Amino acid sequence: MKLFVSLSFDDGWKSAIMSAYPLLEKYRMPATFYIISDRLTDEHSEYMSPEDLRVLASHDHELGVHTRSHKHLPDLDDKELGYEINQGLDDLLVLGFKPRTFAYPYGDWNPHVVKQVREAGFFAARSIERGMNDERTNHLLLRGNGVREDHTADDVKGWIREAAKTGGWLILYFHQIEQAEVLRERKWIYGTTPQVLEEVLRFLQSEQIPTMTVEKGMEHLLAV
Repeated sequence: MKLFVSLSFDDGWKSAIMSAYPLLEKYRMPATFYIISDRLTDEHSEYMSPEDLRVLASHDHELGVHTRSHKHLPDLDDKELGYEINQGLDDLLVLGFKPRTFAYPYGDWNPHVVKQVREAGFFAARSIERGMNDERTNHLLLRGNGVREDHTADDVKGWIREAAKTGGWLILYFHQIEQAEVLRERKWIYGTTPQVLEEVLRFLQSEQIPTMTVEKGMEHLLAV
């Protein structure tokens, strides 16, 4: 199986629409945006609005569920766990979206959490365990490589080159996309800069590596 890549952006930060989205459109690459649904209010100006999500969806980007309020799911009782997963889904359904994939907050899961995600009807779910995905990977425990503030574009390109040697599905996930001084000032160690993101997208384009949303990636994997 030749390498293909999915790009995902966690939490629904405003910088996803302000900084990541224009670059994705420039390079014509689809992405998946995992949304914390209780941030979709005027009180959370650092996060995207429902109208921002409509813009993304109208340009063939995927919207996925990142729970209602981003809690550590293994710490919750059954009632609260069900609420976090299902209400996060319902909030997006009410807005007219049809999310099929899920990302675990903090990458935290246990077998009971995975069971609840399955019972909610999700097609696939992403963890933060590093590595590649293939036809043997549990589709509710997809692996992903996080791009952080301390990673350079050359680091990420190195991951892609290594992944190309073996083939399979590489998922890259991002958080805030802000200038370096903002990331440092806010101590957003899980963020990266627009410059790093653009260099990664340019590399994927130059190497002619296919990119697809997580939903489409899962469909592609099943079809292989």
